[in-house]
Amino acid sequence: MQELVCGEIAVIANANPEWSPVLGKAAAVITETGGVLSNFATLARKAKIPAVVSATGALALIQGGAVVTVNGKTGQVFLHR
Repeated sequence: MQELVCGEIAVIANANPEWSPVLGKAAAVITETGGVLSNFATLARKAKIPAVVSATGALALIQGGAVVTVNGKTGQVFLHR
């Protein structure tokens, strides 16, 4: 993963504890794995960071520099083209 700039949306494959530091910089997080009750999702909620987990194919669909909207409450990700 490239260096995350504060306010960007992080798109990651696996939501494991080693990614926890991105919660301090990210405006939102999208992961391809995990569940709403996973440790990472819980940490995101506590940090008040919108997170969408189990978004299969997100890494392939969302390229660097893409404009997306993340709704952590509904689990929706909108890719603006």
